[in-house]
Amino acid sequence: MSRKPADRWRCAVCAASAIELINAFTKVPRATSDCRPFPPGGKIGICTLCHTVQKPADEQWDADARAIYRCYAMFRQAEGGAEQRVFDPASATSLPRSELVLRRLQAVLPFAVEGRALDVGCGNGPTLRALAKIAPGWRLYGHDISDANARELAAIPGFERLYTDEPSEIPDRFELITLSHSLEHLPDPVQGLAALHNKLSVGGLLLVEVPNLRHNIYDLLVADHRSHFDPLTLAAAARKAEYPHIAVFDDWAFKELTLLASNRPMGIEMLPHEYATFTPIDLAQRVSWLASVVEDAKKIATRAGSFGLFGTAIAATWLFGPLARQTQFFVDEDTSRIGQRHEGRPILAPAQIPAGATVFIPLVPNVAKSVAERLRQLGVDARVPPPQAFDSE
Repeated sequence: MSRKPADRWRCAVCAASAIELINAFTKVPRATSDCRPFPPGGKIGICTLCHTVQKPADEQWDADARAIYRCYAMFRQAEGGAEQRVFDPASATSLPRSELVLRRLQAVLPFAVEGRALDVGCGNGPTLRALAKIAPGWRLYGHDISDANARELAAIPGFERLYTDEPSEIPDRFELITLSHSLEHLPDPVQGLAALHNKLSVGGLLLVEVPNLRHNIYDLLVADHRSHFDPLTLAAAARKAEYPHIAVFDDWAFKELTLLASNRPMGIEMLPHEYATFTPIDLAQRVSWLASVVEDAKKIATRAGSFGLFGTAIAATWLFGPLARQTQFFVDEDTSRIGQRHEGRPILAPAQIPAGATVFIPLVPNVAKSVAERLRQLGVDARVPPPQAFDSE
């Protein structure tokens, strides 16, 4: 999608000049959305009117994002660039993330036998691949900023065309438009949503998947993410883009939000429950906690004889930046990643952790404790981040 520059001091959602910056963030290391360490020096703030957490779309942010996208590689930690798998409570098994979300959609709004679907920010095609499996009679289209993945996309059953022009220039209309982890990258997310409004057929559906700020504090560290949504601000962005009917779910995929928007009633509730608005104090507390995670992990790594990080996604990659010299391996439970290498280090299964090694688990404390218990049953010295000074997510 287009990367036209936005007014750096205007809010990404309400357009007010009311962004309050958290100065301490400039010293915190960062990571890229394709999981590479990235140096500190970024800015983050919150709109004091609509409460959207965001990075100002200034020249520095734009330059950082462009540098990241020049060598972008989706899911590079996994064999063949496979999409990460997530646990599905309904089937008690793991599924690729896109397939999980689309199956949840199918459960509430079943797919017609035939239709046309456009995936915006399609990358190497995980969402289109899941659509081909779930809705085999559909005609599939992709949109991205380049044709770098054209060959992979062409191999997807039902795929017809990749667009690289502005979304407003796409000549067709679609029964389904998806943006899976694309909206948070846009300099102007409201403009991005609005540009797709007229590309929906009558009764067509827009599906947006983004990280959930309430459950995924580490998303703040992603250098190329402009906006960090919670259910209230994601709904506000859709309203600002003039979608008359919207629904937001926080339980379709772990740590993520799902937005459904349409030009016709969908017959489903907007929010699963109410949320308090996010404040500058809330954001400052989270930035301070992230800084404390770095300091604690450094102390633990310095004392460890053999040291590893649990996970190969954003949080572990972020910590690897300041801990590269001490980190000898990564640990993951995703079978598509075990046996691969990440940042030059081997990715081990929990059972492969060397005897006597220390493993730091950079997840939110309640999840980290659960993982640590499993690792300790294997005799691993598993360490968790410090307690949070704010309510546990």
